[in-house]
Amino acid sequence: MIKCMGKKVEINIVDGVKLGEAIKGKIKDEQGTKDKFKIFFNRDSKDKNIFPKGVQYFLRIFRGNDGRKYKDHKIINRETGKITHEEKGERIFNMKKVNIKNSRGLNLVGDLYTVDSDKLVVMSHGFNYDRHEKNEKFSKIAKRLSEAGYNALPFDFSGSGESDDSPLTIANYTDDLKSVIKWAKDKGYKDVILFGASLGGLVSFLAYDKNIKAIVGLAPSTDKAESDWRDKHFSQEELKKFEEKGQINYASKGIRDYIVIDKQYIEERENLNQKKVLENINCPVLLFHSDDDKFVPMSVSENAVEIIGNKAELYFTKSAGHAFLNHIDEVCDKMIKWLEEKI
Repeated sequence: MIKCMGKKVEINIVDGVKLGEAIKGKIKDEQGTKDKFKIFFNRDSKDKNIFPKGVQYFLRIFRGNDGRKYKDHKIINRETGKITHEEKGERIFNMKKVNIKNSRGLNLVGDLYTVDSDKLVVMSHGFNYDRHEKNEKFSKIAKRLSEAGYNALPFDFSGSGESDDSPLTIANYTDDLKSVIKWAKDKGYKDVILFGASLGGLVSFLAYDKNIKAIVGLAPSTDKAESDWRDKHFSQEELKKFEEKGQINYASKGIRDYIVIDKQYIEERENLNQKKVLENINCPVLLFHSDDDKFVPMSVSENAVEIIGNKAELYFTKSAGHAFLNHIDEVCDKMIKWLEEKI
């Protein structure tokens, strides 16, 4: 049973049917309206978006005193009648999926969080993830940016998430981001800001042009890989396949089963010249780094600030690891305040 805008709508769900499709079909049939919303479950699992078996889902959408949309929703076990999940007053953000063509003719998929502003933050994910990042990290950051008055666009690099297939190379990722930046300018966004995590941070610097207003990097890997980098990321069998076939299938931490990594990626990471990457950056830069980062040493960002000069700032934190999962609010608070000062 779906309770929508105060009206109850009965939906018979067949096991394995996507909830979004079921709601869309029923609401359209019953009320003659267009698809207004989709509900997603288990995004972290391989069978995401599947409506759980044997439950009822109740939803109420309403406007708060501030004029914004909110929702109350709960899930009830049909057999026991007990509420298994309930949330009240959750903010609904204006978000739509967008498709962007890169210069190679491939489709890139993003989630565009929209507000009444000409400022856009383009968000580039890290190695082996997708536009949601670990534990929905990018989705959370995008919502905070939206609340602060910035449009936000986390997107899937080619070969990741829902974007078209393509082997992972830094050159391909850089082309993807440049294509997204061009799309943003063509759409009329005046102030384009780049936000990148780890590998996405490196790509943000590589895709920089004079129209970029600011860059924010979350533990960006802007220097060449360390001597033990291969052994940290790849098994001996995988390294052998690189030599024999030039590519490997690598287990994904996103929604895909695997991503395809080209041998070129290893060569790019190991031959990276940090000075060449950063010496022409001429916009405000904010870098986040933690003292216990096991993948990208904090010295990488310390050196980056020296190369970029007085336009760059390093925000140092403790015990945040490489992913900053327990420090998202801290990152957002600092970033939003910094953007207000710089943009």
